[in-house]
Amino acid sequence: MTISGTSQAFGSAEMSVTEGLSAGTISVSAKGQKNAPIMRNGQKAFWTFSNPATAIFHPSAYKGATGSAESTRLSLCLNVEDTTLQQARDLDKWAVEYALEHSEAFFGRKMSRDQVVDRYNAIEKKSDKYPNYIKIKVTIDPNDRNAPSYWTMDKVKRNAPENWQQASLTCHARIVGFWLVSNSFGLSIQLQDAMVDEYSCSCPF
Repeated sequence: MTISGTSQAFGSAEMSVTEGLSAGTISVSAKGQKNAPIMRNGQKAFWTFSNPATAIFHPSAYKGATGSAESTRLSLCLNVEDTTLQQARDLDKWAVEYALEHSEAFFGRKMSRDQVVDRYNAIEKKSDKYPNYIKIKVTIDPNDRNAPSYWTMDKVKRNAPENWQQASLTCHARIVGFWLVSNSFGLSIQLQDAMVDEYSCSCPF
């Protein structure tokens, strides 16, 4: 089934992070998970963060939509500045509106806004311990076609940070698509490139 539609711009002088987004054909995996790829004006959709981000902690095992841990992908929780956090909120708002408009295709029946919101797994995360942050996924197998590229500040390829918490990351991510399973759905955001400014660690004595 193909879902068509266009996004609402959010009033930025530059292109909004949601501008031109639409979801494509829904496919169903062998495990029963639905996926719908997201495109921007017919091309792959990317999101370049407005500001550098910092990892709250080292990337941890990525939990798939079914709840099982995946060995080749990690969850990357990032502390970001307000402009990037607003981009995440705009994407979350767009995702809810899009799913509400196409709830019959997504969920098999017409749903209310509250029902859609209750099912949505937002990019912006809230915690009692940290300021609001965002969570994306990162592929760690360098041979995987989805593995990100890492760059120095001089735009030379480098390895992933040794200590993610001591690095500033200018992130370029792909908005892969919607995932839908059981009573939950969300956007799959995958790190594509990162310009890394790694802080040096020195002995204080």
